[in-house]
Amino acid sequence: MRLLRIADVHDNRTGGMSRTLHNTSDLLRARGHSVEHWFKDRLAPDAPPRLRRFIVPWIVARSVKRALQSGTRFDLVEIHEPSAAVYAAQ
Repeated sequence: MRLLRIADVHDNRTGGMSRTLHNTSDLLRARGHSVEHWFKDRLAPDAPPRLRRFIVPWIVARSVKRALQSGTRFDLVEIHEPSAAVYAAQ
C-alpha cells in the first residue's frame, strides 16, 4: 500500500507529532508499505505563523490534487488535523 502522511509540523524524529509519524511509518515500512511524509517545509515554509492555519489546509488540498494530476497515486492520504478539513471538503 502507498501512503501519504501530512502534518504541518517540523520534520523532527525526536519531537511530538513528527516523532509519532516517523515511528509509526517505520512500522508500516517494515510491513512492506510505501510511506511518504509531507511536513511543514514541504507545505508552506514561509507562511506567516498567524496565517498558517488558514493557508496550509488549502495548500494541502492543492498539493495532493496536483500530485494526483501528475500521475502520483496514493492508497491512503492521512492528514493531521486541522489541515484535513479543506481536503475532506474537496
